[in-house]
Amino acid sequence: MFRGMRVAISVVLLIGSVGSAFADGPKNLNSVIVHGTTIDGWKVICSGSACGNIVFENTIRYNTNQPEMGEAGGGVSLNVDKEQFCAMLAKDKPSGCNLAVPPASPGIVMFGQPAWQPNGCGLGGWKDALLSAVAGFAGGHNYSGELDAPRDGVSFLAACNEHDRCYAAAEGKAGCDTAFQLNMYAQCGGDALCDGWADVYAGIVKVSSAAEKTYNSSVEDRSCALFAKDMRSNGCRA
Repeated sequence: MFRGMRVAISVVLLIGSVGSAFADGPKNLNSVIVHGTTIDGWKVICSGSACGNIVFENTIRYNTNQPEMGEAGGGVSLNVDKEQFCAMLAKDKPSGCNLAVPPASPGIVMFGQPAWQPNGCGLGGWKDALLSAVAGFAGGHNYSGELDAPRDGVSFLAACNEHDRCYAAAEGKAGCDTAFQLNMYAQCGGDALCDGWADVYAGIVKVSSAAEKTYNSSVEDRSCALFAKDMRSNGCRA
């Protein structure tokens, strides 16, 4: 019905793989970047996988001689107009996603809503499990009494904040956890006792069920935030 109607789209699919040592494993979140123009002249810009699926499932032609990026480049033709695109996108709303008040997420700005913020090495999620580990390790290891800086003179705050951001952006649990440990080691500067504290923190995020649940919850929040962003950016209504 729509053959011959053209849409110029540029598509880059960015798939983040997630490693796991758990039975079920952390959830995966695929990200896409899509720029283009619908057959009725509407500019499409999307960041979530729901939008990407629409593009890939409705592509009818791709010309590799066309440039890969640019608002009117890419050589991809779709068989949908803006109304159809929005209808399909709305059907893919993540379960439990509140479009009126989507969760805050790094790098996503929603008008009238507070921006995402990390909470350091404080409480919540896997950090509740950290308290027990710290209590067991503190004796004889010069615990400062501060979760953000368990070793006097060394702060893990920046490492914890970056780990929060990595989880919240759903960049892959295994990679986030490894980077967290390396960032703490960098702050320790070769201090063996400090490295021991870093291992305690890293051990909790790598093996605890609390950390896996925290990451999976972050994936769900990120998915909802990206979906809400795509709906709003493209003028679509639920």
